[in-house]
Amino acid sequence: MKKRRVPSYYILRMILLPLIIYTMLILPVLLNLFTSNLLELIENGTIPVEFVKSIMEMHDSEIEQNLEHAFDRETKSVDDATAFFVWVQLSITILFFGFNLPFRSYLKKKKGRKKIKPGLEKYSRSLINHTPLINSLLYLGGLVLTQMNQIKYFNPSLVENAVLASMFRQLFILSMVSSVLTALFLHSWQKYRVQMIYKEHFFPASSLRRRTGRLTFENVQIKLLLSSMMTTFLPLLVLVFYIFLNISTIGIKSVNDVNSTLLLGEFLQVMDIFIFRDGFTEWLGSGSDVTNLSLFYIDVSGFLRMALGFVNGFIVSMIYISFYLRWTNATITRPINEIVSQMKNMTKGKPSRYAVVRTKDEIGKLGEGFNLMVDGLREREKIKSLFGQYLTREISDEILNGHVNLGGDLYDATILFADIRNFTSISEKMTPKEVVDFLNSYLSGMIDVIIANNGIIDKFMGDGILAVFGVPVSSDDHAESGIKAALAMNEKLEELNRERTGQGLFPIKIGIGVHSGPVIGGNLGNSNKLEYTVIGDTVNVASRIENLTKRYNSPLILSGTTYEKLSPQMRKQVNMKAIANAEIRGKTQPLTLYSLLS
Repeated sequence: MKKRRVPSYYILRMILLPLIIYTMLILPVLLNLFTSNLLELIENGTIPVEFVKSIMEMHDSEIEQNLEHAFDRETKSVDDATAFFVWVQLSITILFFGFNLPFRSYLKKKKGRKKIKPGLEKYSRSLINHTPLINSLLYLGGLVLTQMNQIKYFNPSLVENAVLASMFRQLFILSMVSSVLTALFLHSWQKYRVQMIYKEHFFPASSLRRRTGRLTFENVQIKLLLSSMMTTFLPLLVLVFYIFLNISTIGIKSVNDVNSTLLLGEFLQVMDIFIFRDGFTEWLGSGSDVTNLSLFYIDVSGFLRMALGFVNGFIVSMIYISFYLRWTNATITRPINEIVSQMKNMTKGKPSRYAVVRTKDEIGKLGEGFNLMVDGLREREKIKSLFGQYLTREISDEILNGHVNLGGDLYDATILFADIRNFTSISEKMTPKEVVDFLNSYLSGMIDVIIANNGIIDKFMGDGILAVFGVPVSSDDHAESGIKAALAMNEKLEELNRERTGQGLFPIKIGIGVHSGPVIGGNLGNSNKLEYTVIGDTVNVASRIENLTKRYNSPLILSGTTYEKLSPQMRKQVNMKAIANAEIRGKTQPLTLYSLLS
């Protein structure tokens, strides 16, 4: 994973930006409520006319006194409400800073490459994923407590003035809705920063390869659904809210022929066409059963307030939506682009890297699957570099599952050496290309039969093959597997010679030596060249037995050690006899040799 520049942790921005959003949501509505109800407040004496006329001439202390008188509140209530508000906001701010300062300190130390204390590291790693929820709840708690304080000190049910009571109720509902929207904004913002920016700097790379924690209902479908709702319903709700906020009513009894034209407009002309106007006018002015009926309309001042509200609502909605869509888009496209980039690098032969698993949704699952694929490719590349590509599926699975000690272990195994007779003189008569083609046609068939009998190709030595049975996965029947492979190699050689004879080419003769005993299997070399191989006296003896096939003119010779490991049934199947008690260089005791009769 590519290391990015260590980011900064912005605490003050997390406080100010949601606060701006909250102010833009509530302040225009508050002004709208005040201006739309100003006339009624003056008419019923809530705001005295004298106060309105003299307000420009008052000092601050006089304005406060008049406001106290206008709203019929004692100074102590206002002071208590203000003190409570300040205390709540100060407490929330201290908690907010106290909770987030360790994360800021962690990133600052990491950016400066300073030592991070274990306690700070533990705190940061355990809580960074929870900061979106905790920060949004702290913010919401401060706003909600302020609204509850409004109910305590300015309870609309205790206000005799119906206009004030209505304004308080509307303002309370608006404040609660705005508080929730602000908290959601902060939650989405912090969640985006944690997943896309902070996460890879707080956790080691190994812990970001898979999804961690409790899987939630979060998925791409829900993200897209929320994005659609935010882009569609939020602006629509703002517009509808301002429309209802500025609707005025007029009693039907007060409608006459003059103002009905203003209220109903062209609809009256339509009624004239269908000769409905007289009946409609008569219905408006008749009977007491319509006394309580009202007509709804928006006057000129209401239209202006609504237009200003539309502009403000549009601005707030666009800010909210642009941020939200950006965050949603980033949580989907950025992880996918990272995976695509890594895949392109892999196709160019560059080292495969892990993707950062940032989310728990389908995108996170995709990243997790990609990392599992990278693990598999790395393990297979490792096996291929150690063993070559010649392994059975069973042996590969045992190695991948960690059941094999590649660092070095002792095995009881069977070693097979095979060599082409007179290869040096044969190759001298060929061009280099003909030599390579010749060896490939020979080795192709031999490799297949060795693999089919659970052997591994340790190495090629020119025209020679070193195969091992019972390594790196221990086996009780490794001797039988080695003999079966040797017999199958002779059968495969007969097929190859028939093809060569049919093409007018000379037949090939090989010698195979097989010996069983203890060997050491493990990785040899360094990071530049590392290879799994077997070493030990058993390997040397098998090589010398293969050389003896020339002396005894036999295509296959095995040691008595290997022969004794064969089951009685296997001994009957193979047509072999003891040919000599040969002295093998490096061995103090003669070794019984068995040769293939036919």
